[in-house]
Amino acid sequence: MSLPLFNVRVYGIMQKEDLYLLSHEWNDKVDFWKFPGGGVEENEGIEQALKRELMEELNTEIKDAELYYVNEHYQKSLFGKESLLAFYYLVNAADMDLSPKKEIKWGKDYHLRFSWISADKLLEHMHFPLDKIVASRLTN
Repeated sequence: MSLPLFNVRVYGIMQKEDLYLLSHEWNDKVDFWKFPGGGVEENEGIEQALKRELMEELNTEIKDAELYYVNEHYQKSLFGKESLLAFYYLVNAADMDLSPKKEIKWGKDYHLRFSWISADKLLEHMHFPLDKIVASRLTN
């Protein structure tokens, strides 16, 4: 019997007033919205990965982070064969008035743009099943 493979992800939920910061990512194969964050690297802790991801994507430091949600049910990764394990944190960034970069280009054709989205539009922007659960909890 082999052990299941896990794709471990970490996301930061940033809110100011009734707005939430979302990442819009796209190339010629994918187009989706999600909370800022990404994969946990080898030999990296969950909060350490959160700090790294938000520094890479937003060039901001975390003042504090509080665990908000971890999926306790099976969720297949939409981009692989692994099981997805996702950690969502409520984040207070060093600069909550941050004005996200208009657009970041990674590699040849991968684009990333950040936007503040109103709470009443949050759920309709979400692509991934776990993000929909989190958005629903945040806005109910």
